Amino acid sequence: MGVILRVVVQDEVSGDELVAGKPKLRVIRETTHGGMVDTHARPPRYVGPSRKPQVWHCGEAQEPLILHAAGEPLRLLVYGAMGAGKTEILAMWAWLQVLALIGTGLQVGLTAPTQERTVMIRDAMVRRAPESWYRGGTLAKGWSERRQIFRFANGVTAKLVSTKLNSSIEGSRIQGYNWAACGSDELQDSVHADSDIEARGRAAPGGRYKRLGTCTPKDSADWRAFSEGVRAIPLWGLRTIAGLSNPFVPRDWWDQLRQTMSLRDYQRKAEGLDPGPERAVYTSYLREHNIRPIPRIGATDITLRVVTESMLLGNDPGSYRDVTILLRCLRLGKSDVRHWWAVGEVTTEGQTFEAHVLAVKALLQSAFNMQHDDDPESLRGLVRCEPYGDSEARPDHYFYKAWRAEGFRVTSAAFRNGEGKNARVPLEAGVEMINRLLCNAAGVRRLFIDCDEHGKPACPKLAEALQSFERDAAYKAKGDKRHKEHDLSDWPMALTLALWPYERLKDGDGIRRAGAIY
Repeated sequence: MGVILRVVVQDEVSGDELVAGKPKLRVIRETTHGGMVDTHARPPRYVGPSRKPQVWHCGEAQEPLILHAAGEPLRLLVYGAMGAGKTEILAMWAWLQVLALIGTGLQVGLTAPTQERTVMIRDAMVRRAPESWYRGGTLAKGWSERRQIFRFANGVTAKLVSTKLNSSIEGSRIQGYNWAACGSDELQDSVHADSDIEARGRAAPGGRYKRLGTCTPKDSADWRAFSEGVRAIPLWGLRTIAGLSNPFVPRDWWDQLRQTMSLRDYQRKAEGLDPGPERAVYTSYLREHNIRPIPRIGATDITLRVVTESMLLGNDPGSYRDVTILLRCLRLGKSDVRHWWAVGEVTTEGQTFEAHVLAVKALLQSAFNMQHDDDPESLRGLVRCEPYGDSEARPDHYFYKAWRAEGFRVTSAAFRNGEGKNARVPLEAGVEMINRLLCNAAGVRRLFIDCDEHGKPACPKLAEALQSFERDAAYKAKGDKRHKEHDLSDWPMALTLALWPYERLKDGDGIRRAGAIY
């Protein structure tokens, strides 16, 4: 049960036809795995190198995923384009887990969203090994169709499970198994089963439960919420493999695809990228660029100079939930423009507004040492709220009084020019402002969400909303008021109310001059 894994690159000049029917390839390195198994030993063990090892080939981008070395996170989520070889990667990864677990008698789990996909995994596994690797020396003895289990000559088994739920009564098909490792195909369609997959890992040696989940970017709020959550967990590592990284596909195939589909489809299907929802509201947001920690060197806090208080707060009160976003304004190096960092968020649901204000105050005191009533020198925050009014669509002046009662300075986010009266914050103009701050036409980003050393955002709900908030059927940037629990509009609205007085384009402002410190 030995393997030689050869890493190859396309080379039409000096390469060879290493795989029938594929482009010419050149080997750049190789690793060996497994060996000769004494199947009569109890437990089975390796007794030397393999005499007839299987030779596998993979690309440079696929190698670290297949090997899943000790320095990698225990969980790997792989965004893969169509044609990037995700299923083959998963099969080779699973075989290496089987080889590493010799003599343990443990089981490797393999999941897919449908029964058809489990068949694809099974076939990929079978293609990679001779029948002698199975218990009894034949595939017929080593594979149970009824139980969907592989039994291998080294004492290890592998269980294939479809995560598809035919009814809520049936429950999860994954419960009840103990796995040492688990590979999941097209994980974006198995989000509902992920917690069950995690719970299966209690049998992993030393608690090191390895998982490899392949996925294809998907226009789904549930999937985006899941992947955003994964990014915030150090246990997980995210990787992307483009179709072009697959050395077994001719280069000109991707050029053909580029000519036959939109840029958006090409990014998702050929490059393995997630361009965001098709009707995304905040089209300038990119998690990789807009979530970043406040620089420790070269950043000067100018919030007091710009806002006249030491923290800027944007508040969006509602009948179902209340949301407040905390922001700071910084100058980077010798830059003459403002940069904003969202450094905290408070969300309360089903509580009084006074309870929300107290929660905000508690966060300021504990995390930022601000807003202390017993200290007249204590730093304070300025709250920008939705303009109040007499109509049902406007909040009552009561919300302003609740802030003032706890020592906050609070004012409307918009006034009529020269009149001192409340105005409104135009919805689309607010969206345009946020998009311009996230990334303007010149590629400059001035709005960020703070994060810790692991990349976990300080405002997770705001990050989710900027990533996943979509326009409705009429293409308006309005939340779903009928299903408020799924509405993502509150967090961006609180952000907009905070920044509108400082970042809206005013008469006489050129776009290039917007955001200047003056």
